[in-house]
Amino acid sequence: MRASITTSLFTALLLGFSVSALAQDSVALRVNGVPIPQAHIDFIVAQLKERGTPDSPELRAKIREDLIIKNLLLQEANKTAVSQDPAVQTELALSQQNIVLKGFVRDYQKTNPITDEKLQNEYERIKSTLQRTQYLARHILLKTEKEAQAVLAALKQGKKFESLAKQSADPGSKDKGGELGWAAAGDFVPEFAQALLALKKGQTTTAPVQTQYGFHIIRVDDTRNLPPPSLETIKDELRQELEALQLDQFVKSLRARAVVQ
Repeated sequence: MRASITTSLFTALLLGFSVSALAQDSVALRVNGVPIPQAHIDFIVAQLKERGTPDSPELRAKIREDLIIKNLLLQEANKTAVSQDPAVQTELALSQQNIVLKGFVRDYQKTNPITDEKLQNEYERIKSTLQRTQYLARHILLKTEKEAQAVLAALKQGKKFESLAKQSADPGSKDKGGELGWAAAGDFVPEFAQALLALKKGQTTTAPVQTQYGFHIIRVDDTRNLPPPSLETIKDELRQELEALQLDQFVKSLRARAVVQ
């Protein structure tokens, strides 16, 4: 919380609010006679609300106290030549640039909004890629490759997978015949997922699959395709992606026209 408030305060100071232009009743408090505008407090509250921190009297009291401490330190800093330090000047200039750029991006997105039509078109374009295949798989986890090979040999001799699963090192599935429940390949570690993707319904791996957990014998009992999520459920995420893409294209167009010497 302290870091967030301090960051917002620093941002507010860099924005350079005009204190002298404020009416007397817009001053929230004075520190050694130096006015702190109510606008500073409101700005920080708004910044924190955007990050999920609700407004409250306790929050405002905390911001008020941080502003007092910050301004006391600034008053001491102004008694020195620290503000003329080249490194401080450079950092201040870069920070100001970043704040202006952030404001520009915000305004650019407002004047170039991603419409519902654009969202719908993009959703239709990628909808087929959003479908997920789930696998109903079983596995037997062994600590050594030798043990895994022995289980494979037993399977070839006609032993039931479910019975052999009782010797699995996975306590969560050994008493369920090794069943892992419905899951997408991406829900497993990469080596396991790769083996799963190579299997068809009813097939078992012909060799042990090594992962960080040990050696697996895997069988796929069934597969199913899940429908893609609705546009409504991914609307915000999709909008952000399109906004980023649009901004990237704008930046590239600026770069292409720029004269750099």
